Amino acid sequence: MKFCYVDESGHGAEPLIVLAGVVVDAQRMHVTKDDWDELIRELTEISGGKVAELKAGHLYRGNDYWREWDAGERTALIEDIIRWMKDRNHGVTFGAVVKQKLTEFRKNWEFDPALETASEWAVAALHLVLTIQKRHQREQRNKGKTVFVFDHAREAEEFLGLLMQPPAATDGFYERGKKQRPLDQVIDVPYFADSKHVGLLQVADLFAYLLRLYAELADGFVREKFAGETKRLEQWISDLAKVLLPDASRWPKNSKDPCVQFYRELAPSSLLRVAA
Repeated sequence: MKFCYVDESGHGAEPLIVLAGVVVDAQRMHVTKDDWDELIRELTEISGGKVAELKAGHLYRGNDYWREWDAGERTALIEDIIRWMKDRNHGVTFGAVVKQKLTEFRKNWEFDPALETASEWAVAALHLVLTIQKRHQREQRNKGKTVFVFDHAREAEEFLGLLMQPPAATDGFYERGKKQRPLDQVIDVPYFADSKHVGLLQVADLFAYLLRLYAELADGFVREKFAGETKRLEQWISDLAKVLLPDASRWPKNSKDPCVQFYRELAPSSLLRVAA
């Protein structure tokens, strides 16, 4: 059994939204949780109580407490976290939606009606769940079955409705068998928690932030805040790619399935193929 801890980046006016999920095996997750909790305790002590949880945007941009750290120190901490995740040998997946592409798609909607009015967050969250379903459904002895834990989101009820009655069009994304229950790798309903109390949600927040910012820069949605920013993020994403579920789990390259095509059309082009 696995747990997938999910947080998002781009829930506001940003041009795209990315949800990242940290996938951990239930038998090994306690060590990872203990390691992260120890890091937060150290940061809380160093900051004099100013850091109770890690907020990716504040760390990256040097806001709030992080003004006391220079850019090199903040960079080193982010790189340490990426290296730590690689050493822990867990997985990471994500779902991504360019908001304007979804708006354009809806002007001539020819897809599953269950998603026609769904929020950007719910569309991206469903994509993330489908990647887990596709990747893990062939694991034996229920090893792929997954409990999802999301950071609190205002779209929770909407999303629960989509999972309780999955849109019919999603069957083709993971090639559902005739006798297979829809989304049979999802254990129960997802849980929603406060990231302050669930450390691995903070890890997911960092990865979602880095993926979103990289895509916005690489696809030309925003400009660099400093020279070489895109290059640095490209290196981090390349490092992170070593623990990412394969691209084929998110956007199967040769599939003609309508749901696969739907998510490919909504994706930032820079994230369609993430190579180590």
